[in-house]
Amino acid sequence: MTRILDIRDHPPAHLQRIPGPKAIQYFLQQGTTEPQHQPVPSTRTIWEVLKANGRIVNRTATLSHPVERPSPLQAWEIDFKDVNGVNIPDTHKRQHLLECLNVVDAGTSIAVDFRLHTDFNAQSVVEALVSVFRHHGLPESITLDRDVRFVGSWTARDFPSACLRLLACLGVNAIICPPRTPQRKPFVERYNGTYERECLQVCRPTDLAQAQAVTEQFVQHYNGERPNQAWSCGNRPPRVAFPVLPPLRPLPDLIDPDAWLQRVAGRTYVRRINHNGTIKLDTHVYYIKRALAGQQVSVSVDVANGDLVVQLHRTTVKRLPIRGLQRQRMPLEEFVTFMLEQAQSEWRRYLAHRFTLTRSA
Repeated sequence: MTRILDIRDHPPAHLQRIPGPKAIQYFLQQGTTEPQHQPVPSTRTIWEVLKANGRIVNRTATLSHPVERPSPLQAWEIDFKDVNGVNIPDTHKRQHLLECLNVVDAGTSIAVDFRLHTDFNAQSVVEALVSVFRHHGLPESITLDRDVRFVGSWTARDFPSACLRLLACLGVNAIICPPRTPQRKPFVERYNGTYERECLQVCRPTDLAQAQAVTEQFVQHYNGERPNQAWSCGNRPPRVAFPVLPPLRPLPDLIDPDAWLQRVAGRTYVRRINHNGTIKLDTHVYYIKRALAGQQVSVSVDVANGDLVVQLHRTTVKRLPIRGLQRQRMPLEEFVTFMLEQAQSEWRRYLAHRFTLTRSA
């Protein structure tokens, strides 16, 4: 009993939280306290000891529904987390002074990586993801929310954002959560909460360098020392539960920068032809026919040929090549530069549109 209460009151292994029965059992098994002289008690026994000694308060029971885990390192979740209390000089921002882009694997609960930045936007997100891919390789899928830096604004609703194009061209399936559904990416959400409580609120970094240092230490602790109650981990640290991980496919040497078209295959856009005979799709203007001004047409994407098919009353009136396509493969570094330029242009359009809305409000 004394050892159980001692672990509860004085958490070992840099555990910046109050350990529950499962965590206490883990540390008893690891022998991180005094040598064991009797069998390790069950979690039920530990719970009863904690409750009898006033360490646990009864709560209303909740029902949980475990989800099937994907294969290790194949399904990532990403999200931003504010790092509050830091001093960032020479900035006009009043919020999100420093953010951490966290990457968590759903199959193992491993914190794959993180990137800190004082100005995350469409371009720096692409840059951060490429950096993570260079270091770790490519997963099969990434789940993300509808943050404008990931999916773009509603003004660019026709074709995917630069971030989504990047993932599509690299063969990574982007799974976009519906609005206001954080439960669709539970692993990174839980990690963000743990990161806030057990790292940021404890260490309280005041600048970027300190935030980088304490986050690196926390990731090592989270993956290698902190027992995780996820079903896949079985009350062990993620890297203890998964000591051997499969290699991921590397970034390819040659990339098709138009492969994102597959994301819009079968999609139809409805447009009304302007007085000058044009329509606008995504960020480009296409001339149809002045005589059709005022008519409503449907526009579909011919992925195989890279064309737009314009139909009026189900009759094709014009086929137009999609503007902005490269129509040839690119070396990796050229592709990365191209995508960073695309992301920069996208973000400038977003800021310009937001400024216009602010002026008119």
